[in-house]
Amino acid sequence: MASSSVCDVRWVEVAAVSSPTPRMRSIVLTGPALEGFALQPGVIAPHVAVTIPSDDACARQSRIYSVRRFDPVALTMEINFVLHGGGLASGWAERARPGDRAGIAGPGGLALETVDRYVIAGDHTALPAIGRLLDVLPAGAGADVFVEVPDEAERQELPSRAGLSVTWLHRERGAPPVASRLPDAVMEATPAGGSGTVAVWTGAEQTVARRIRSHARQTLKLPSGRHSVVAYWKAGVTQGGFQCYD
Repeated sequence: MASSSVCDVRWVEVAAVSSPTPRMRSIVLTGPALEGFALQPGVIAPHVAVTIPSDDACARQSRIYSVRRFDPVALTMEINFVLHGGGLASGWAERARPGDRAGIAGPGGLALETVDRYVIAGDHTALPAIGRLLDVLPAGAGADVFVEVPDEAERQELPSRAGLSVTWLHRERGAPPVASRLPDAVMEATPAGGSGTVAVWTGAEQTVARRIRSHARQTLKLPSGRHSVVAYWKAGVTQGGFQCYD
């Protein structure tokens, strides 16, 4: 993603750092710049652009990340980062300590209609968005959730008021996107001609996302308000060279 405009960025500080799983880093940001920040109504998986600080303002770059939690009273925002042994934002998150600065801009995101059942799928990078999404689903909703992570150590608690069926899928680190089991899981959970209204949400690698998007649009013929399938990353390409929210 291109560098953010200085005028658009709210500069905040790291308040706390924790590691919910071995490959995930949780950063809580805070500061008076969060006054007036608000998540858009109806957006179930909001995201912001996180600007990594640099002494050279022209060299500052931003990356898109999901908002895991936001408290407008305490002025805190939690963002979770997957640690993948490199990368601008991942490296910053691994080194971050309380008092460090970062910038945020946004928020953005898409809304989904209220339906009988949600089918939610994503890989490791989508776990923060999935957690946020499940936090806000209505109590009467049903959801089939499929999450693909490197191993059992990366599983997280996924509380929700909705009735959940959660399936964890494991895929070898470094395995090609074609090895992903997410498309088959989503297709099996949403056969053509199924009863009731359904919405599909997915966050995954571009090749995987395209397969699921094609199923949602061409097989299920879901309108735009009932599917959101997002390419979070592309195999072999750093996020800086890939417009991840296509």
